[in-house]
Amino acid sequence: MSAVALNLCVDGALLVGWHSHVLTVLWLASLVMLALAVPPEPRAHAGGRRLEHPIFAGLVILLPALVRCANFQVNRAHGDDLLTAYFSATYDLGSNFFAPVPADWTQWVTQFPCPFFFQKIFFLVFGESLMSIKFSVLPYVLVVSTFLFFVVRELLDERAAIVALVLHSFFWPSLTCPSRSLPNQYPCAR
Repeated sequence: MSAVALNLCVDGALLVGWHSHVLTVLWLASLVMLALAVPPEPRAHAGGRRLEHPIFAGLVILLPALVRCANFQVNRAHGDDLLTAYFSATYDLGSNFFAPVPADWTQWVTQFPCPFFFQKIFFLVFGESLMSIKFSVLPYVLVVSTFLFFVVRELLDERAAIVALVLHSFFWPSLTCPSRSLPNQYPCAR
C-alpha cells in the first residue's frame, strides 16, 4: 500500500507542475517497494525449480536477439529509428525525467522519456551510428526474452518455455516491432 501511496504522491507533484530529481528517486523507490511487496516462495519449493538444461535455456533466451542481429541491414533504416536517435542524442534528458520527448508535440509524437534515456546511455557507451541505433533495441529484446522464458516456465514448465521462445524468435510481430528502434519496441497496438 505504501508503494501505491508514494507513487500517487509523485503523480500529484507532477500534476501541479513540480519536477525534481527527488521525484525520480521516489518513483524508482515506489517500484522497488512494489517488487518487494511480493512474498517469496517457501524454500522447500524453490529448491525443486532448478533449470534442467541451463546452457540450452541460456542459448534459447539469446535466440531472439541473434535472429534480430541476423536480420539487421546496414543500408536500411526506418524513419522512426532516425527520429528516436536524434531526440535521444540531442535532448537534455536529465533536467526533468518525466518530461515528454520531444517537449514540442508538433515536432513528433511525444513519448515517455525513459526509452530515450536508455538509448542515450547506449550512445554514450557505443557511439552514434546507424548500427548502434539498431543494436540499441537488443537489451529490450533480451529482457523480454528472459521474462517470457521464466514466466512460461513458472506457469507451465521448462520445455514449454523453450518452445515459447523459439516461436517468439520467429513470430512476425516480435520481429517487426523491435526492428524499428525504440518507439516500436513496445506493443504494435499503438
